[in-house]
Amino acid sequence: PTTFLSTAERVAIEASLEVGARASEAAVNASAFKLARDRALVAVCHGAGLKVAQVQSLLLRHVGEALESITVEPSRGPAYHAPLLESARPALAAWLAVRGHAEVPGERIFVADAGGRVMHAASVYRRVEAWLAALPALMHRSERLSPQTLRNGYAAALFDAGAAPAEVGYALGLRDQTSAWRLRSAYVDWQAAAHPDADKGSAS
Repeated sequence: PTTFLSTAERVAIEASLEVGARASEAAVNASAFKLARDRALVAVCHGAGLKVAQVQSLLLRHVGEALESITVEPSRGPAYHAPLLESARPALAAWLAVRGHAEVPGERIFVADAGGRVMHAASVYRRVEAWLAALPALMHRSERLSPQTLRNGYAAALFDAGAAPAEVGYALGLRDQTSAWRLRSAYVDWQAAAHPDADKGSAS
């Protein structure tokens, strides 16, 4: 069964993405470098519904200065623009600043270290899962929390904001629009069965 994130859980994730005034300073150590990167990893999964492979292949040219959307170039099919939730933009902006100050070589946005080493898929999974596991608001969940959970939460956020299935399907890069309708139905069912205290009717 498809699992989603409740409004309260999404708010808790967004709160964890908040960055301080000094987060993008030039002089950062390795720990601060990785903290800013991991925060941004969660931000693009939560705020744009990106898959792990999409996170790995994300390049500087895929994000504009305003960070309103992320251009995704799938291995098959045309490129599309995933709207980036406003709450996720500061974390990505802070990471891009840290990355720039560290003079990371190459165009790849997410790297394993300041030398520009490729970040493997398993590392992306681990960093995102570790971030979510540390949030008290999510500790009650029995389901595995992963980048896919954040992708589903992104869809839920769009549905809650009034987006039509076709719009959500485009934002997620779904080639078959019937998949978006099935996702919407799954979200309604999840709200009713799994989280009866969630905002019922928000996706109706």
